[in-house]
Amino acid sequence: MGTLVGLRVPPPKDEDEFEDITCTAARLRWPGSDFERHGTRGQRQNGVDIVGHDDTDRLTAIQCRNLEKRPTLQMVRKAIEDAEAFKLPGTGAPLECFYYACSTKRDAKLQVEVRRISRERKKAGKFTVGLLFWPDIWNDLALDPRQVAKFFPQFVAFDSLPDGIQPGVQEKLQDKIWMARYQAQLDFGSLVASLLDGIPSHIDDWGDACEFIAMDFGSIGKSVRGLLRQYEAQLSADVRKMLEDAYSISQAGEREVSFPEGVPEVTGNGRDLAGKLYDCLEAAKQQSLKEINKAAGMK
Repeated sequence: MGTLVGLRVPPPKDEDEFEDITCTAARLRWPGSDFERHGTRGQRQNGVDIVGHDDTDRLTAIQCRNLEKRPTLQMVRKAIEDAEAFKLPGTGAPLECFYYACSTKRDAKLQVEVRRISRERKKAGKFTVGLLFWPDIWNDLALDPRQVAKFFPQFVAFDSLPDGIQPGVQEKLQDKIWMARYQAQLDFGSLVASLLDGIPSHIDDWGDACEFIAMDFGSIGKSVRGLLRQYEAQLSADVRKMLEDAYSISQAGEREVSFPEGVPEVTGNGRDLAGKLYDCLEAAKQQSLKEINKAAGMK
């Protein structure tokens, strides 16, 4: 059985739809957030298309760019400069976090540069900065198949049910089937898939690939902790233990990465920990798949 995360879905061509998808994906990425689209075209927005408070109550803004080519560092710097002037209407509160969201594949070099900029801004007491590429946005949207069906009905097909079931009952059953078969593996699959998708295609050596993973120890750890908080009561003991181990590895791994003069350096032990982290997450995903498939009556 495949998952929605595994689909290679192209981004929408319409800018307005891209902003709607990004806003929906943001609400799924940060459960409990209150993101909404900000303003309309022609109004002064200070480079902010979506605004709200994330799961830690930080005032966060997102600028959306439906691009054909990958963004440049200059484009991101300009977006940050525009966002500096933003104040939340009604309260005048300044931003605490800013994301540049675009409809292209990930760019590892740009990610490293933006992380450096974000660290410098944090030290200076300014809002932090992050990137959201189309694979990130799609993975977040895929956390809820019903939202995928809303924007991409051509990629979603409900399982056929026997004749004689009333429409209202059928709809409830379909919802249960979606949740039973997809929710957990979508979440774990999204996290593991994002690790692989972030590794540049020219990296063939596993050691080099692990070094690339190691540069994301912090964000991976945060994602794992979020999964534990959201699904702790639903997780089996086996999967919960694997995720707890993965979180511990990410915390230990962070101490093996340094940034002298802004250039990331990873120790040999850091690469080993990155490999263990990946193996642990992959094992958690596979175990989750097995359990969910079994619960759904599949082999």
